[in-house]
This record gives sequence, C-alpha cells and structure tokens, in this order.
Amino acid sequence: MILTEKMEYLSAIILHRDTDIVTKALLDLGVVDFSVTNQLSEDLHISKYSSGLQYSKMQELSKRCESFLDMVDLPLPRIDHVDVTAELPALNVQGAENFINELAVSINQLRDRQRQSQRRISELQIMQKRLMNTEQVHSLLGYKGTLSKVYATSLKRKLESYVAVIIEIDHIDTIEMHILFNQQDNTEIRKIVGRYRLEQIEEIDLTEEAVVTQFTEEIARSIVTTKADQEQGQQQVRENILTHKDNLEQYWIALRTHELYGEIQSQFVGTRTTVVFSGWIPSSTKARVVEAIYKATHHRAIIKSDEATLDSENTKRQDVLTTPPTKLKNNIFSRPYELLVNTYGIVKYGQVDPTLMVSIFFTIMFGMMFGDVGQGLVIVGLGIWLLFKSKRSSKNQHILQDAGRIVIYCGLSAMVFGVLFGSYFGLQIVPPLWFDLHGIAMTGVPHFNTASSIRSIGAIFALSFKFGFVVLGTGLLFNFINKIRSRSYFSLIFSESGILGALFYIAITHMTWHYVSHGNLNTYAYTEMVMTTVIIIMLLFGIVPIKHTLDDNKKNHEQLKLSQILSWPAIWIFELFEMTSRYFSSTLSFVRVGAIGIVHAVLMGVFYSMAANTSNVIFSILIIIFVNILVIGLEGLLAAVNSMRLHFYEFFSRYFVSGGRLYKPVSLK
Repeated sequence: MILTEKMEYLSAIILHRDTDIVTKALLDLGVVDFSVTNQLSEDLHISKYSSGLQYSKMQELSKRCESFLDMVDLPLPRIDHVDVTAELPALNVQGAENFINELAVSINQLRDRQRQSQRRISELQIMQKRLMNTEQVHSLLGYKGTLSKVYATSLKRKLESYVAVIIEIDHIDTIEMHILFNQQDNTEIRKIVGRYRLEQIEEIDLTEEAVVTQFTEEIARSIVTTKADQEQGQQQVRENILTHKDNLEQYWIALRTHELYGEIQSQFVGTRTTVVFSGWIPSSTKARVVEAIYKATHHRAIIKSDEATLDSENTKRQDVLTTPPTKLKNNIFSRPYELLVNTYGIVKYGQVDPTLMVSIFFTIMFGMMFGDVGQGLVIVGLGIWLLFKSKRSSKNQHILQDAGRIVIYCGLSAMVFGVLFGSYFGLQIVPPLWFDLHGIAMTGVPHFNTASSIRSIGAIFALSFKFGFVVLGTGLLFNFINKIRSRSYFSLIFSESGILGALFYIAITHMTWHYVSHGNLNTYAYTEMVMTTVIIIMLLFGIVPIKHTLDDNKKNHEQLKLSQILSWPAIWIFELFEMTSRYFSSTLSFVRVGAIGIVHAVLMGVFYSMAANTSNVIFSILIIIFVNILVIGLEGLLAAVNSMRLHFYEFFSRYFVSGGRLYKPVSLK
C-alpha cells in the first residue's frame, strides 16, 4: 500500500499455430502491459507478426461508436463479461462500417441544420441591435410592396438565403409585404423581388418608432421560432441515436473486443514458425499468466520472467524494455486520490506511493478549513451528483467517479469538523465538541466552555503548525525509504530531507516551540544538547560541497582546482541558509490551514450580522442564502486549492520521485 506493486518482465515463445488461442487467453486475463516495443533482429529473420492495419480499423470504428453514444450521454457498455477464451463476438466489419457511415450521414445533416439555425439566430440578433441603434440603422434597408398570393411563398423561400425579416399584411387577392435586410444585400434582393413581381415598391423609413417596434417584435418572434427549430433538431439527433442504441452497443462491444485482440497481436514478433511476445505483469499474477499460456499451448511454450530492478540515484534507463511500469495498490477509500497524485506526476517504480497519506491529510485539511455541518452536506450532495454524472458519461468516466468520491469524503470531513466546531450553516445551534472556532474568530475568546486548551487565535495557529510538522515528518520518513531502496546512502544522510536535515529540523523546531510557548529559554532543559547537535550537523554538511565537487571532477575527468576549494565555504553557508529557510517557510505555510478556517467563520459571522440588522425579513433570508452559496463556492474552492498546494509544494517536494509510467494492461475491464 505504501510501495508500488512488484512487477516482472515476462517473455514467451510459442508456435505460430497457437497464436490465436494464446491471444484470447492473454486478453481474458487482462494483466499484461504490452507497452514495450519488441526489438526486431534482421539476423534472426524476426519481423512483426501483425501489420496493425486491421487493429487501426477496429479502433477507428469503435471510437466513432463512442462519439455517438457520448452525444446522448449514454455510458459505454461493459465488456468484461464477454467470454473470449473460445470465440470473439461475431463481427461483420464492412457491415459495421456501412451502419456507422449511414448513421453519421443522417446525424451530420441534422447537425448542419442546427448550425445554420445558430448562425441565423446570431445574424438576427445583430440585425436587432442595429435596428435599435440610430448610428447603425443605416446599415439596414427596408422595402414594402404588394404581390399576388401565388408568388408569396416562392419569394419567402428565395429570401431564406439572406438575413431578411418579412412582415405580411393579408388582403383579399394580394399580400402587402414589408422586408428588412442588410444594406449590402440590396442589389441581389432588388433583383429577386422584381423577378417575383413585387409591385408598388417603396423604401421604408427605419427611423420611425412604429416601424422599429414592428420589426423588432418580428425579429424576436423569428429568433424564438429558429431556437425552437434548433431544439427540435437536437431532439431528432437524440431520437435517431436512441433508435439505433442496441445496434451501436452491439457493434461497439464486438469492435472493442476485436480491437483489443488486434492490439495484443500488434505487439507480437516472430519467424515463420514461432511467435515471441513480452510485457510487464504484476508479480502476484505470474502464476496465472504462466498457467494460462501453458494450458493454451499444451506446454508448447518457452516462458522466461525477470523481476524488475530498482534504479539507483544515478541510474538512467535508455531502453523502455528496462523501465517497469508503476502499478499503485490502494484500498477503496484512498484509491480515488490517485487522481491528485498522478496530477503531480507518476510515481517511479519501486518508490513510495503517497496516495494513502494524501487521502488522510487532504481530507483532514479540507475539513479543518471548511468545518461546517450544513455546508459539508451540500458538498456531499455535489459529490453524489458527480458520481451520478459519471454513470451517464462515456468519456472521462473514471475521472468523474474519482472526483465525486473525493468531494464526498471532503464533505463528510467538513461535517465532522463542523460538529467539533459547533457550526451548522454558520450558526452555533449546538455547542462545539472540541473548541469554539466561531467565538474565537469573531471576538478572540470562546463563547462556549469546552475541555479543549485551544482558546485563542494563537492556539489555532499552533494547532496548524503541529499538523504541518506531522505532514513534513511523514514526507521525511518517505524520503528515507526511497533513498534506502534506491541505495542512495550519501543522500540518505547528507541532504536537506535526509537524516541530518531531519535532525536539524527537529532540534530547531523543538527549541523554537518552547520559546514561542514560554516566551524564553530559561526553563528549556535541552539547550546545550540542541545547540551541540545543530553545530555538529552544520559542520557535517560541509562534506556536501566537497563530495559534489569531487564527483563532478571524476565525471568530467578534471583535476581539483584551487578556485573550487575556495568556493566550498560559500556553498556550504548558502546551502545551510537555504535548508533553514525552506524548513521555516514550509512549516509556516501550514498556518493557512487555521487561517482559512478562521476566515470561513468570520465571513459567515459578518454576513449573519448584516442579515440580523436588516428589517426586511425577505431581504434577510436572501442574504443568508447568498452568503452560504458564496462561501460554499469560494471557500470550498479555496480550501481544496490550498490543500493541494500544501501537498504539492511542501509534502511531495520532500521525497516524491516522478518519471514513472502507469501500468496499462490490455484488458476487457
């Protein structure tokens, strides 16, 4: 749970005739990461087993099916229940392509109509603005005239190609038609109305208030009608896809299964009689993989596996074949937080996976900064909505699921701390179980007597510092583990986050804490021991610039120079100063945990005071609703961002080793 899962590199040679059944067995297992590219050898007459053309075709068609399902928010069907050990799902590739092409043509026609409607809406809105603006109305032109009812429909259809608004006044045998259009289309429209025998043509005065009102109302009606047509087109798209939903899902299942089958075989190489493949598997699955291959080939296979090796500090892998993928193993609670960890970087294989501690620290931090039962409940509701949204999404489904779970956990944490602080939508309905955050934040002293020793703003900040010390201490411990596993023993001892750096931090922090708590060091019993320890550590750090200089000279085949020796004291002093300032700033950064919690309480208190001083009850209620929405949105985001900031810049920077690549097996899951 703390370390990444152990991996092994498995290679196998099988007979050509067993390729199909072995491919199906590997697809059914779904544990082999074929992301490595096999090296081809012309001397041994080894070549690619599959050209990959069929695989590419399946991939293209399955992606197109996915896009149709995503248009109507339909989730992708599950395929992990498909039994591929005997036969793959039946698939007529040409039939699937024809079906998808026909559906695409009909959907594109509807989409083109929607785009035309949207363009017409935009043009009508521009025309409306120009008509109502005396400085821009000159860019428009209007005609009125009469024509036979026989030609009216044809003329209107012809004018649909232009941005034109038509008002009709019905007479017994004729229609009086008023036309508004852009000045730039005057020549063409003049020809058209003449061709359709619009008679008694007069130019309309667009500065008259009645004319402006009449055309403005007609434009508004046209916009409403066009929007209705646009929505109808969207509904037709949806109905069209839902009508073919079953066929789309069946084709996608078959295409996706064949795509994965082809993806596996695209990684195979071989000769005329044998096939070779290789990839990374978790050590825990080795027995199952070997057994499946032997069973499929009736033991006509040669299998070899090697345990992945850990990199030392100076190791630089050039070949992807030697780079094991990273497979994180976390429990159901901490697994969603892999989303946050992977945002920072992919943990290098064999190093500490911080996800478990991130799930604990992040959740606690958010709760401390956003402690409120009612508002936390709203956050939980938002998380549930994200989970519901993920089930109806074909894209980014796992991201939405993980984000939803994180939001739910943070909301629950806010509710727990809300009970501890006695905060219910910013009101103290029930006395706090831990300490009175609202009372301390608003007046500097608690309004409720509790057993807690936290009774001032300074004590809240002290709590933040203690929490920061635990987080940083955990980061230092993780760094020790990483250095030991990578056999970087010099860095383990002589580095800012190494053993000497940690002892320096602990000693200085312990003495500083006593001084802050008591105002002096007269009663501090460890002054001599701490000062002696700090001085010895500072002197030992003098080895660091010497070691780095000698290593660089050895690497570059250079002799030691006098200028390098003279630079050692300056480098030593600078590194000590940098280490001290970084530890100080990192610890001080955690004051924001308490500060944001105080701001949260103060903001709620100020707005509730405003609401209480308002004589209008309705206005008072609106203020309360507004402030809760504001705080949930603004303070919730602030708490989440600062929690991430403290993890990325203070926690991860102590030990995190990135540069890995995620384990991505070819699987039906």
